[in-house]
Amino acid sequence: PAAAEQTAITWTGVSSTDLNDPSNWDLTDVPLRETQNYRVNVTSAAGECMLNSAVGAARLFLDGGNLKLASGADLYAGKQPTNTYWTCVGYDLNSVLTVESGARLETADRMIFANRGSGESVINLNGGEIKISGQLQLGSEDYMGNAWGVMNISTGGVLRAETMRYFNGFSNGVNSVINMYDGTIILSGNRTNDVIGYLASGGIVIHSPDSSLTYTNNQTILQTIQDPPVGFGTWASQWGVNIGDATNDYDGDGFNNLYEYAFDGNPTNSASIGTAQVLTNAGGVLTFTFRVRNDDPNLAYSVETTDDLVSGTWANVGYTTPTSSIPDGDYNIVTHTIPVTDARKFVRVKIVQTP
Repeated sequence: PAAAEQTAITWTGVSSTDLNDPSNWDLTDVPLRETQNYRVNVTSAAGECMLNSAVGAARLFLDGGNLKLASGADLYAGKQPTNTYWTCVGYDLNSVLTVESGARLETADRMIFANRGSGESVINLNGGEIKISGQLQLGSEDYMGNAWGVMNISTGGVLRAETMRYFNGFSNGVNSVINMYDGTIILSGNRTNDVIGYLASGGIVIHSPDSSLTYTNNQTILQTIQDPPVGFGTWASQWGVNIGDATNDYDGDGFNNLYEYAFDGNPTNSASIGTAQVLTNAGGVLTFTFRVRNDDPNLAYSVETTDDLVSGTWANVGYTTPTSSIPDGDYNIVTHTIPVTDARKFVRVKIVQTP
């Protein structure tokens, strides 16, 4: 049957309830059999729609809705006994699709990502897999709106498609993008020149120190690997004893665990407090050098200055950005310069750990 002959069925659930429950659909039926003639709509009028089992859908449209494929989900979209239909994420309204580790979405035809309307639709490929039997189209082919798509690939997520095509540069000038943190894109045939072009134009952005682009077995493979940060919890677990949380001073040396983590100390040995900061004064300019961890993005170092330890206020001003940054294992050695215009100047480094 043609698309116009399909019956629209819409998700009406108000919470992250498994979409196999017929009460969550306006026609009180579950539209997850390939023999059904339904166009499945997940819209913004209801809550998040979640799946964690293996099912098929004749045609899948996300139109302002939020669909999560949780671990165990295996959704085959766009297949009927005699026809295939394209899948859409963000048809007229901004939508969000999340595919978590252990989940899979396969389409029987192409996928259109951010079709019409305006604003941003998002696909979060968080460790799962999306397999597109056809082209991944990012943006509107008929230029009927100002919509764009942002796909985030992380935690080993895999995107498979025959080809990709970008439709960019609407009146607002915002283009679609695929952000690669830790995962793989696999395209059919030799598409290396296409991928090089996407990387050069910003259509694909690498957020990882390790990446590779190869052509093998008639497949073009772009892969990124994100080294996991050590993190305070991992560091704290390596000492053979429970040293406590970041604010605890297990060895009683006057420096808490966060300080020793930040500056390479030993929290079980009061004689090892880590690498001290070095402050020198030459020609009216202070030079402030210290080590910063390079494996934990949740740890922030900032330099603060004041001219009065009694009534003055510490402020993150009055110094230059690092004049040098030298790699040293899990740390970088950074140096700041601080012009001295006051009779006195006090300097410190502040450490903040975000969740």
